[in-house]
Amino acid sequence: MQIQKIPFHVSVDPLSFIADIRILSGNPIQVYDRDNGIYVDDRELVPLLILPWASIHDPNSIMPQGEVVLTGVEYYSGVPSLASLISNNSEFIIGDTGCPAYSLKIKKNIDVNSPMELYARFFFTDTRTNATVEVERSIPLRTTYFEESIYSLKTNQPSGFTVDPTRFQENIQGRRVVSLTTQLYSGKEEVADNNAVYFYYVLDTKGFRPIGEEDLWLLTNPIDGYLPKTIEVDANLFNKLTIKVRAAYYAAGESKPTEPVMDNIQTTTTINVALPATAQGRMIVHKGQYIAPGKNQEIECECVLSDNAGIISNPELNYMCIWFAKQTSTGSTPVQIGHGFNLKTTSDAIGVTNVKGFEIYPIVYELGCYAVLVDNEGQWIVDNNDNAIIVRTIKK
Repeated sequence: MQIQKIPFHVSVDPLSFIADIRILSGNPIQVYDRDNGIYVDDRELVPLLILPWASIHDPNSIMPQGEVVLTGVEYYSGVPSLASLISNNSEFIIGDTGCPAYSLKIKKNIDVNSPMELYARFFFTDTRTNATVEVERSIPLRTTYFEESIYSLKTNQPSGFTVDPTRFQENIQGRRVVSLTTQLYSGKEEVADNNAVYFYYVLDTKGFRPIGEEDLWLLTNPIDGYLPKTIEVDANLFNKLTIKVRAAYYAAGESKPTEPVMDNIQTTTTINVALPATAQGRMIVHKGQYIAPGKNQEIECECVLSDNAGIISNPELNYMCIWFAKQTSTGSTPVQIGHGFNLKTTSDAIGVTNVKGFEIYPIVYELGCYAVLVDNEGQWIVDNNDNAIIVRTIKK
């Protein structure tokens, strides 16, 4: 009689371990002195020496706890692949004479604009099962600029603010002008205008791009191809505008830079154009609320807008008011009877009779920004004189 077989085997719990790349000497971050054209430290003279390591904990207490002996290492200049595998050359030396086994000596100076991620794939043996354990870690190598002066940018506007068209008045040309002034500083000192150049960018759906001729909201003209440190924009031509300013310093006798050279010298300002969120309206009847039988009564009504700051004057500049009349009977449909913030009509014009009453009420819409009218392909629509056609949006 055959009885079922039951297997017996040794169950080995997985190792737990920590691992990293140890810096034995040197620094993974270099500094480039642009004034003198040198690296500090120059890795030709002071190489960076690194070595991976791993420390284990065996839940079965068979392997000694602590750092293990590596059995092999592969180094990569970027994500591990055959193309990025590092072999011994003039810039990288694996296990150099007098250095620990499997260490990497780096003699390569890293360009400021080309940082790299150095990966190490290293191995050790799980002596309980004689299996090879593979570990992967990385370390960034990069270079920063050294400047004798610390440059910064400041603007006369906060990083984000709102323009309220009901309180921010237009000028005599019908423009709502917002001024943005940016100043380059060296430490706490302002950099003279003839030593500073400013570069402006606007955020669109694809990211930041240089401000161009298509940006009709820009009121400031370039001088010799450069915008000055103070620009003006027309808040009538956008609902939201994010401008990034970058700058560069150049000494007397040097050519004016054509593009910024340091990413950290920048500032961003967002301008929102929005009518007050607390705005509300009320209807005032000046004439005709009580109509005598058989009489054609004059009706005069007004819609008044106000917010937390008080009555909003000249509301027609930023709002559209439409008047409606709706018969006070089931299933009736509202009919438009006028527009503007003052309504003048008569009971006969509306259709009020002894047996047929009406409700009169306004609906107010916010007016948005002015914009160029475009076709389905995004091209400007122009008149017979090739002038772009400007329209104003309505927020419903």
